Amino acid sequence: MREPSYQPESTTPHRLFVLMLRGRVIALSGEPLRKAEITLSSTNFENPVQYVATTDEGGAFSLDDVAPGQYQVEVRRSGYVRAFFGSDSDMLPRVPLTIAPGREIPDLDFTLTPQSVLTGRVLDPDGDPLEGVRVMLLQEMDWGDGKRLAPRNQGQTVTDDQGAFRIAGLGPGAYVLAAAYGDTGRHRGTRHGHEQTYPDLYYPDVLDPDEAQWINVPLAATLTGFELRMRPARAYRISGRVELPADVNPMSVFLHLNPKRTGGFIFGGGRHHHGGEQFDFGGVLPGAYMLSAQASAECRSLHATAEVEVTDRDVSGVVIRFPSGMTIPGVVHGTGALAGIAVSLNPVPNAQGPQAQTAHDGSFTLHDVVPGRYRVNLYHIRGNAYVKSVRYGGVEVPRAGFEIDAAAGLEIDLAYDSGTVAGVIAGAPGAQVQLRRGEEPVHWAFADQDGRFEISGVAPGEYRAIAGRWPFPRNAAEAGIPVIVEPDARVEIELKLVQN
Repeated sequence: MREPSYQPESTTPHRLFVLMLRGRVIALSGEPLRKAEITLSSTNFENPVQYVATTDEGGAFSLDDVAPGQYQVEVRRSGYVRAFFGSDSDMLPRVPLTIAPGREIPDLDFTLTPQSVLTGRVLDPDGDPLEGVRVMLLQEMDWGDGKRLAPRNQGQTVTDDQGAFRIAGLGPGAYVLAAAYGDTGRHRGTRHGHEQTYPDLYYPDVLDPDEAQWINVPLAATLTGFELRMRPARAYRISGRVELPADVNPMSVFLHLNPKRTGGFIFGGGRHHHGGEQFDFGGVLPGAYMLSAQASAECRSLHATAEVEVTDRDVSGVVIRFPSGMTIPGVVHGTGALAGIAVSLNPVPNAQGPQAQTAHDGSFTLHDVVPGRYRVNLYHIRGNAYVKSVRYGGVEVPRAGFEIDAAAGLEIDLAYDSGTVAGVIAGAPGAQVQLRRGEEPVHWAFADQDGRFEISGVAPGEYRAIAGRWPFPRNAAEAGIPVIVEPDARVEIELKLVQN
């Protein structure tokens, strides 16, 4: 999927840049806030730009000579909840602010909510402090398949030498308090010859997040006295080795051990291992885990996984083998800049596969391709280019997927007559627009402060345009309107928001 790209239209920036962007930051009580920091961050990741301003005694700020484009706007002030343009939560998608050439924005105003603070301590069973424990507040959020708990971006901290923690910057709401031992090993030990560790814990001292007590945080409150008493549990070890290709340096190996959690929870404590062909993870509690390995060799990245089940004993002799398969040469054909395009050969239906980067002449090489069904994805294509066709072994293959059972040449043709789909969603700033072929989104964008959106680099063809909010409605596949994009054409459409 491609994000919209907004570029200045001239190399003489002051002629097109905004001459006036003004605003004020006030407190919920109405008083002006000085020393608030306003940050505009460009959504164009290929050419990131950032502008920063600070409010004066009257709470006013100004920014001049801002390049046209789309931005995310964030406001910070000590003692207040972090604010975003068009969004009241740091866990929701941001509404982009569109700045058109020559457009003046004189009223970019923000009202900040005074923060709440939650404090407490993390102790061991004897009442002694535990230092370096990660403490966080979780909130319920909509996910694609229902409600889940997730950590707040601003609701995390680490206990000090007294086991104390303080979480500031909180807005009103309901939270779950959690403590995690982390992956440093400082809270692991042995007892009676057995390894022990501290399991993740939820207030008030329960191991199951479904049994946690919700903490209702009011406006501008300081809540104190929360105590979590972590108790050690029998732990085990997972050890083994990584079998590497001959051209891979063992020091480039990175392993990650992560619990395989299901249901309404997406917070998890992972473990990391850097370098070497041998690995040994200690302090592992009983349960199901996914062990992932990544290694780098020249211009390619290798990935491998293994599932591990820990019951009542150590697990040793685990072997992770990187796939050793075919080497496939390829080339990207086009009239524009061809260097630095990322080519990914992804197993169907949805997995990570071999990757490569193009040279100046568009050539690339994919390594370790095992037989299977794949589709080609390209990233970092410049300008209005798009993939027009893919040939494998000289035969054109479907973009949705094709079989590879023997090594052959891969050719990718770029075209430069892409179209643009733009329009408006009435009364729905921040809504997401998707252009779909079948059920798969192939392009997307977020509506700005006026409900307008623009998606460039769209290959000519037939699509279905759908507008919704996260999580995207399950009935989205049947909703929306048909859109036909002609070569070098701009299509203006009006969309209605699909309701969940």
